[in-house]
Amino acid sequence: MMFIYFFFLYLQVISEIIETCRAHDFTDVVFVHEHRGVPDGIIISHLPFGPTAYFALLNVVTRHDIKDKKAMGTMPEAYPHLILNNFSTKQCVASEYLWIC
Repeated sequence: MMFIYFFFLYLQVISEIIETCRAHDFTDVVFVHEHRGVPDGIIISHLPFGPTAYFALLNVVTRHDIKDKKAMGTMPEAYPHLILNNFSTKQCVASEYLWIC
């Protein structure tokens, strides 16, 4: 069974949130960093021991920024497919583990 919790980090320290999540047996934590309302980074961490990855977000267009929603059409409901073949270095194996967990 999947549970999703939202924390707003205005006055909280990330390390304290991670420790709370570990204490309550969370398996994954996702942080979205924003500056002045524009998302600019995302952190994905598998608990309790990782791996953890940071991704920078550039030129983000939120659904609120799209003026003509009918021109965009409907969003597909299919799950994205990742092809992770021939990952042999340590860094590649860690990246593969991050996505398949």
